[in-house]
Amino acid sequence: MVSFATVNRNGHPRVKPFSIVKVEEGKIYFFTGSFKELYKDLKANPNVEFSIQGKGKSIRVRGVIMFEENSEVVNKYLDENPGYRELYKERIEMLKLFYIKHGEVYIFNMKELFTKNIHFAFNLTE
Repeated sequence: MVSFATVNRNGHPRVKPFSIVKVEEGKIYFFTGSFKELYKDLKANPNVEFSIQGKGKSIRVRGVIMFEENSEVVNKYLDENPGYRELYKERIEMLKLFYIKHGEVYIFNMKELFTKNIHFAFNLTE
């Protein structure tokens, strides 16, 4: 579970708990429903940031999302995460897969205050 931040259509920040569906080929995938406010917010402003902490590290990933249009990829992750099929049942066609296409990663060592932190940018090209 990560803390996932977006900006809503009124320009206000929103942070919510969110599950990562899959990390594969450098992409971090998430699901949301097209009937949700989050989906509408992401379509209006695709800039996001999420953070996760554990084992003395804090990781922040900031970037711009892209919706996955390849139905084979969407179905693959639905098959690997059957809970989404159960949760969305009759709304399964409204489930949208997205990933962070380009952005920046920050990794902080929280155990040692003055250690060098790691920062790098990424840009996924198809």
